[in-house]
Amino acid sequence: MSQKKNQKEKTPKFSLGYFKYFYQFIGNHIFTYLFLNFLIGFLDAIGITLFVPLLALATGTEAGGSLGEMQFVIDKMNAYGIVLNLAICLAMMVSVFLVKGFFYYIRIVYFGYIRRLAIRNIRIKLINNFGKLSYEGFTHFDIGRIQSDMTTSVDRIGNAMTFYFYVFQDIIMIFAYLFMAVTLNWQFSILVVIGGYLTNFIYNYINKITKEISKKNVRLSFNFMGNLVQSIQNFKYLKATNYFNILRLKLISNILEGNKLDFRQSKINALSEGLREPLIIIVISAVMLMEYYIFKQGIASMMVGLLMFYRCLGCLVTVQRSWNNFLATSANIESVDDILEDFREFKEPEFSDEITEIDDIEVKNVKVQFDSKVVLQDINFHIPKLSSVAFVGESGAGKTTLANVICGLQFPHLGGVYTNGKNIYETNLDSYRSKIGYITQEPVIFNDTVFNNITFWQPQTPENLEKFHRVLHMVSMYDFVGGLDKKGDAMLGHSGILVSGGQKQRISIARELYKDVDLLIMDEATSALDSETEQHIKQSIDMLQGKFTIVIIAHRLSTIKNVDKIHLLEEGKITGSGNFQELKEKSEKFSRMVAMQEL
Repeated sequence: MSQKKNQKEKTPKFSLGYFKYFYQFIGNHIFTYLFLNFLIGFLDAIGITLFVPLLALATGTEAGGSLGEMQFVIDKMNAYGIVLNLAICLAMMVSVFLVKGFFYYIRIVYFGYIRRLAIRNIRIKLINNFGKLSYEGFTHFDIGRIQSDMTTSVDRIGNAMTFYFYVFQDIIMIFAYLFMAVTLNWQFSILVVIGGYLTNFIYNYINKITKEISKKNVRLSFNFMGNLVQSIQNFKYLKATNYFNILRLKLISNILEGNKLDFRQSKINALSEGLREPLIIIVISAVMLMEYYIFKQGIASMMVGLLMFYRCLGCLVTVQRSWNNFLATSANIESVDDILEDFREFKEPEFSDEITEIDDIEVKNVKVQFDSKVVLQDINFHIPKLSSVAFVGESGAGKTTLANVICGLQFPHLGGVYTNGKNIYETNLDSYRSKIGYITQEPVIFNDTVFNNITFWQPQTPENLEKFHRVLHMVSMYDFVGGLDKKGDAMLGHSGILVSGGQKQRISIARELYKDVDLLIMDEATSALDSETEQHIKQSIDMLQGKFTIVIIAHRLSTIKNVDKIHLLEEGKITGSGNFQELKEKSEKFSRMVAMQEL
């Protein structure tokens, strides 16, 4: 992944490549926006051109002949008996600028719409591709990078789009001014090209520095977001051990470094802004001298030509400034492109064949290996439908990895998991997972109400409320929830910070009991519970046996005394199987485990 990314960084996009990038998110809206800019540029140039006859009237000279190729307009007016006077000239100019103002308003509103459309579509594309990411692929990602790209980077892409479209907007205005300028005076266009070419040397250097700062800022944003996420997730531990101060210093270091980069960028922007007016005045002064002394232009024609030139050169400098601002944010486009490409690289394979129900489960010749570490090897067993199975063993024996394989999270590197005669990893895994309840050793609690956490945001209908209260009884939470001020509508806080560890685990168990599943997997689900609550959960497990298939990863052996079969794992291999009593009698290892827990 890193090699591919480095290769990509060495191949920057061309400016028109970004046009194609934005087109994929806003479609033909981009052409409508460009047409509006063309219309505004044309109207603005026409309005400025009307200054020629206006100045001619003001100076008492003839307007005729000073409009160059546009002279036919006045000739037509004269043919229809319309005498060009001050009132008519002003009325025409006001009308043109009123129409331009109307389309200017439309352009601003329209751009606001397509900008939000682009941000929305980029975020949706990120979320959709993130959802297709395999679990193993997810473990390769930096959490800070994912969070930063989905939030900060997308917002900055919106800013980049604004500056990029400003570039097109001003380029269209330049062409409109050039077109009208050529009709008035062909020398004008040559001077514009020369002036723009000379200023380009300065802005190329500014753009190069801006691009470098932009890339550094994106990398720094990843680091800051990663450190911030970790400090939030582990706040309790960091606070209790005073380790927070170490992480705090890392966050402050990120902030200070980012501040330096922002200040450096602000100086670059200030240089760009500071050069704008002097460059325009220098070139205009040169043009005035050339127009008057060399080309012998009249006052009216020269003044309007210079006005056109001023607007044109102003747009040219604005293009450079907008492009510089675009480059300052464009690294976020590459960053989002990179993570989308990585999402696609690690996405799950897609199959159309669906699993409508989970019957018997057959695990055949499963092997899982991470780099050179073999975690599971030669795993073979059968789980009859509606039976209960437990996996026991020391930490690192491969129990959780095996649970991940059974529930369709961890793709085996050899072998497969079969139900209904199908290898689940060659079917639509979402159809399989929708029939699974998975209770992990780390409770999953959302910053929402008790009811929403258990029902997963189901409406509070009488049927759902009855089912909600029933599962609360099953996990010994009915009295606790009933004693809360807002009862089922009480908030649990971020990661369940407002309740104890045991209560969080019981809520996560209740969620899976609320869900209608064929297979329930419990990965050390009672590890955070006290003995009394554990006994209630054990009774619930015993009660659930025979209603659906149950797979238990157990640390406390008391919870699995009544399961149908227990498999003992040692160093990624099954070394013993049988019910509780059988395994205790034939496995010395399991017998010692039972003795250590005083069972």
